Amino acid sequence: MSTAASRLVAHDTVATLILSGDIGHEDAGALRDHLDAALSPPVERLAIDLSSCGFLNPVAVDLVGAAIGKAHEHGMPASLEGASANVRVILGIAGLLDLPSDGGSP
Repeated sequence: MSTAASRLVAHDTVATLILSGDIGHEDAGALRDHLDAALSPPVERLAIDLSSCGFLNPVAVDLVGAAIGKAHEHGMPASLEGASANVRVILGIAGLLDLPSDGGSP
């Protein structure tokens, strides 16, 4: 997986972490490095788009947890978007489903 597939995009007041494919340690590190810069004004919230993920490996789960933590450090809410049932199960096991969610796909 490359960071070109998974990326962090800031638009207006929302930063969106878009995850897709298998996320390796190098890619996760690069995305984490961009989080602090992306989570500054005028950004007011973080959306984590999981609509392209059918599965989350441990590195991806850790990245989601780190992104949520970074958002909270910056005093902003984080939400999960587009998570499939399989991904919701994985995030639930990891204790990361206590966030607003759009309901995802079946």
